[in-house]
Amino acid sequence: MLVNQGGHISSSSQVWGYIADLTGKKHWLKLYETTDFILHRLFAAGEGLFAGGQRKANLNEYVILSFNAELVTATINTVIIAVSAEIILEGNLNINLVGAVAADTDDTVLLATERNGIYKVFLDEETEPEQFTPASGFVVNGIVKTGGDIVVTGNSNVRGILHILEDNASYEEWPAPLLERGDLLFNGGMGVWQHSTEAGWKPSLLLLGIRSNGSTLNGYRELALNEDGSILRNSNSSLSLNRPGEPGLTSSVASRDRYRESIETRSVHHIMQVPNLGGTFYPANNKNWQPPIFAGTAQHGLFAYDFRNDRWSADDNSVAWEQ
Repeated sequence: MLVNQGGHISSSSQVWGYIADLTGKKHWLKLYETTDFILHRLFAAGEGLFAGGQRKANLNEYVILSFNAELVTATINTVIIAVSAEIILEGNLNINLVGAVAADTDDTVLLATERNGIYKVFLDEETEPEQFTPASGFVVNGIVKTGGDIVVTGNSNVRGILHILEDNASYEEWPAPLLERGDLLFNGGMGVWQHSTEAGWKPSLLLLGIRSNGSTLNGYRELALNEDGSILRNSNSSLSLNRPGEPGLTSSVASRDRYRESIETRSVHHIMQVPNLGGTFYPANNKNWQPPIFAGTAQHGLFAYDFRNDRWSADDNSVAWEQ
């Protein structure tokens, strides 16, 4: 799925989907279009699809839309899907949508907003969303679910802060942060990194985009994961946030020096490893192959990591897809 904002405030915002017909061939289809809102971000969580944006009539008003899709027609070469949207939350900049994850059941999702914390939304019920309010001054900028942990990042008082919420938490109050740093700020970009084992592809790291706070160290950092994908805690329940390429540690890169000379000089806002699509992208018998990682930076465009050359580069990196 993707959002097309158009080139001008008078343009429409559109939601497009990559949908397969009955032959298996995929097509880009325009699923939804609105001239009432400027849509900024689109997130899928559980069985839900959500977008955050602003009302065109008053740009100080922010909304979160929930989409409902219904298959109308499916033929050999044609797929028609009717998509409607409803406003589930609206307000000022505080409810700017920054992420969404599935909660403990398929029909419950958590929507992360910039300053109003987390909203627990019930997809199949008429129940009002439940709000999970953060500590004063904490600005949320990212949320991801890995294993049984829900990781929330943000910043407060010029400090980078990371919380871990339990999947079945009551959401009555925020837990104490498991990570708080004064030398860096989180940008909200998070992605799970997998590597190949004899048992198959295994999630090993959580990559987190950062920017420096008084130094020249930007790029991203790594949190180790347990076998089940949850965050690895130290013996005292603290977390170790590591620079990529540190000797003796599992890392997404081979060389610490090459990492530091390249993407660590850029502020990373989005980061992801190509998901496990099977087949050509994840060759089962090539233990030396790694799927590529992409990172979006604040002012220097898209970077990609070529594992064979151990190189982060802003150049065309299609070579990383070859086996």
